[in-house]
Amino acid sequence: MWEDLVIKAKNGGLDVIHTYVFWNVHEPSPSTYSFSGRCDIVRFIKTVARNGLYVNLRIGPYVCAEWNFGGFSVWLKYVPSIRFRTDNEPFKIENEYGAQGKSFGAAGKAYINWAAKMAVELNTRVPTWSH
Repeated sequence: MWEDLVIKAKNGGLDVIHTYVFWNVHEPSPSTYSFSGRCDIVRFIKTVARNGLYVNLRIGPYVCAEWNFGGFSVWLKYVPSIRFRTDNEPFKIENEYGAQGKSFGAAGKAYINWAAKMAVELNTRVPTWSH
């Protein structure tokens, strides 16, 4: 199904496919990973690339997207001392973070600074173009 949808997107004038990476889909229980079938993110990315489009991989794991538990694996809430969406060592990455950070005060600011530093250090070489 991916191939057909990617071709339709390209024919419709798109040049980038955005996709989330849902933690709860890829790690449904601790250390049990799923990257085959509909969860094969590598095959999806290769399908998009083969058709001449870019992929904007939104790594999450908090993706909101009107998705149950925001894409978090439910088992995470049983990790000792975990606090979501703040400067907390068991959990540190997400896709969407905005005004709610203010409610965490200094921990929210530290979290967003950590995320920004990590993003820059990844040196992903995001392609840019002008129209």
